[in-house]
Amino acid sequence: MRNGRRVAATAALGLAATLLPVTVGLGSAAGAAASGKVDITVSLDLPNSSSGAGPAVFERDNVTPGPGVELDAKDLKANPSDWCGSLSVDIDPTTKHITVAPDVPCDFQTAEVTITGGGYTGLSVLSDTLWNNPEAGSPGPTMDLVSATAGADISWHVSPADSVDSIGMNPHGAAVFAYTLAAATPSCGSTTTAAPTSTSTSTSTSTSTSTSTSTSTSTTTTTLPAVNSRIAPVAFHPASLSADPATTLAASTTVDPACVTATTTPAAQPAAAVAAQPTFTG
Repeated sequence: MRNGRRVAATAALGLAATLLPVTVGLGSAAGAAASGKVDITVSLDLPNSSSGAGPAVFERDNVTPGPGVELDAKDLKANPSDWCGSLSVDIDPTTKHITVAPDVPCDFQTAEVTITGGGYTGLSVLSDTLWNNPEAGSPGPTMDLVSATAGADISWHVSPADSVDSIGMNPHGAAVFAYTLAAATPSCGSTTTAAPTSTSTSTSTSTSTSTSTSTSTSTTTTTLPAVNSRIAPVAFHPASLSADPATTLAASTTVDPACVTATTTPAAQPAAAVAAQPTFTG
């Protein structure tokens, strides 16, 4: 068993139509760790050692998994027993693998790796050569994987549990785990801006033989209702513009039914143009 000094590392009738924006709700996918950040803790100890005063603890919080390891020797937070040794933890969001490997190899009786905030729903062991265990069938204690939960709580303990012997890390080994994430769920409520609304203005003029002139103007604005939904690409097509002031712009939209929460209210129709009435004098 080696428990020497610690190793330190360092998103006539005119008509005019104008497009205005309309707000459409979009669903956002929520799954593993919406923030994309995790907290990692590693604890290494020799609890059956008479000289032990507590584990060596390594921590790194609010880290975004990506290239390179997410935790190693430089993340040491406490080491009251002055144990040597450390592990590295690598989380690969592309392959969805977690790899635990020796950083500074030493001997231990327990090793705990905890990752929180990842949104993991399953964890499976792909390989485990992290420890220099004796050949199968050979006598002597072993360092056994005793926990690998969906929440990424990974533990190795010496067996038998009361053994005073310790097991060394395999300098060329590693433990590799595959993780799964919760299926993305729609979150209906965020918004984005897309066109259109339609504003049409019509003006009619009527002149009688009695030299009386009257002009009426009606303006109609039709706004597409906001729809809380996840949408496929939205294409808005202008309807055929004609002399009818009720002309609007049609929208061609594909909507995820799971996110539709708004109701559609027909736009009010414009008042009919008021014809001028002649004035007669007796």
